Amino acid sequence: AQGLGATYHELGLLTQSRDAYAEALVFAARSGDRLLEAGIRGDLGFVQAWVGDRASALDQAEEGCRKAVMTAESLGGLREQAKGLVCLGEVAYSRGGNFEPALAIQQRAESHWERIGDRSGVAHARLSLGYLYTEMRRFGDARAAFDGARSVFESIGDRRGLAITLVADARLLERRGEYQVSLQTYERACESLAPI
Repeated sequence: AQGLGATYHELGLLTQSRDAYAEALVFAARSGDRLLEAGIRGDLGFVQAWVGDRASALDQAEEGCRKAVMTAESLGGLREQAKGLVCLGEVAYSRGGNFEPALAIQQRAESHWERIGDRSGVAHARLSLGYLYTEMRRFGDARAAFDGARSVFESIGDRRGLAITLVADARLLERRGEYQVSLQTYERACESLAPI
């Protein structure tokens, strides 16, 4: 069920992803593997933050994220802590308004991913940081974060992650009024996906 949740998420089918992760959480809880349960709570909360259209849904997601972080911390699971932090950061971002808490949380997650050597996690954290910096109108920081994400995605051969980063960068360029460069960046994103 956890694999289904991840696959649905990659396909952009977030409601199905949420449901699959919820089912996986039940199985993990029954297994008694608290670290697995913490990781799945992080995955579930992240998706809940994306599909949450009410404050109560975000509250529920945040509760699951906090449980994931606390459980992972008590068991020493850095990967699961990072997942829980990404989850908390996404909830904070989804609440809008003051993005400083989300920024601090995503920076902590990036640090965890770096500590365990998870380059994909680092790239995704940098992408999230770029989104936050863009929302905060800190365009130089956003550009640096997107450049960092792009570099890692290229080095690990993740064409999907590269394309998503290029689209984010193109949107940033649009906001800065650099329309020609934005168009070229969108074209690069399309080219990077063509062979997939």
